[in-house]
Amino acid sequence: MVGRAALFSCSQTEAQIASSGAVRVYGGADRSQRWYIGEVLNQSTVNPIIASFKAGKLQWCRTDYESTADQSVGYGLLYNKDPFSSSPPSIYAVFSSRSHQVGVGDKDFRRFATTGRQPNQGVVPGGSRACAQGDAKVSVIAKVDPTTGDVLAATYVTSRRLFGLSGSLTVTGLDHSLSTRAAGETITVRALSSAVPLRPNQTRMRCTVNGPYNYTITYASDLEMILSAQTPSCA
Repeated sequence: MVGRAALFSCSQTEAQIASSGAVRVYGGADRSQRWYIGEVLNQSTVNPIIASFKAGKLQWCRTDYESTADQSVGYGLLYNKDPFSSSPPSIYAVFSSRSHQVGVGDKDFRRFATTGRQPNQGVVPGGSRACAQGDAKVSVIAKVDPTTGDVLAATYVTSRRLFGLSGSLTVTGLDHSLSTRAAGETITVRALSSAVPLRPNQTRMRCTVNGPYNYTITYASDLEMILSAQTPSCA
């Protein structure tokens, strides 16, 4: 589920968080486990938050995913339990990032995305620019342990303007496919991109129309590989 970034805090009850309109997902055989994502309430900086409840009781609450002045929020969640896999359940979380605090990778999402398909906001293959410049709002997909909130893997999701700078990209949907004998589990991200989307090899697509662009990317479940990337009128 993807939606708006509602404000809530770790000190609130589940009923209070639910009434904020925060994006939530359900898990467990009786759907008694619930996770909420949004923006930390009553804080001078804009940072994301995820809270986990079971039968109305708080299990954990995390506000340490992004602790810089980067203006990051959480706005999407997907609960995934693949019945054909022996792997434990996982959650995929969607965050935004504006790259205000370039150079503090030990406090932002880059520390989680080191093994992801795109480890920062504006990587240019063969180039020297490691991070985006300016104020483009890009997205981050993170695979999260539902029992602790720890990030298991992450990747940035970006588009690119003509001279290598990142363009704004917002995730509009998140889906997973079940594993089969022939293929493993995958995660599909739907997004709206202001600049030209990227191919799986991180190069810019060639588009015959102007943006914004509807962009669909399918990742392996560990977020280390893009299996496909598609945009109408682009190749």
